[in-house]
Amino acid sequence: MQKIFSFFIAVSLLFTFACNNQANSNAEEAADSTLSNNELGAENMTTNSNSKIEIIYFHTTNRCATCNAVESNAKKLLEENFKAQLDKGEISFASLNIDEDKNKALAEKYLVSFSTLLIINNNEAEPKVTDFTDKAFEYAKNNPEKYIELLKEEINKQITI
Repeated sequence: MQKIFSFFIAVSLLFTFACNNQANSNAEEAADSTLSNNELGAENMTTNSNSKIEIIYFHTTNRCATCNAVESNAKKLLEENFKAQLDKGEISFASLNIDEDKNKALAEKYLVSFSTLLIINNNEAEPKVTDFTDKAFEYAKNNPEKYIELLKEEINKQITI
């Protein structure tokens, strides 16, 4: 049991350091992007809690290529497949830098301390939070088509709930 726990800690640390140690010259530009109510690339970093489905990508200032792929491919999917829902405000997307003070409270609310992709379904009395991070980081860079397919399936599933 201790070996499993040690392995999990080692993998978590490796993931955290890998994403946080690779600086990206476009990190600030990418950090300021949000998709909400047809505001692709807007400077406003708020989420739309009135949306039925909120997709929030939490990240740090320094991001690796995989971190950037998670965000860019999610945006691509939403713009190509859910534009009507974005325009109506039924779905929203926000990319939030957890290193910025203005985003710390939301990161704490969802217990986020490193790059995380959440899908929040507000269709019920209690919001349902789906952590899509593992699949996002497994496929976003090396198999973006698979990532987009899986994310699309999850969003469609959440819409029908």
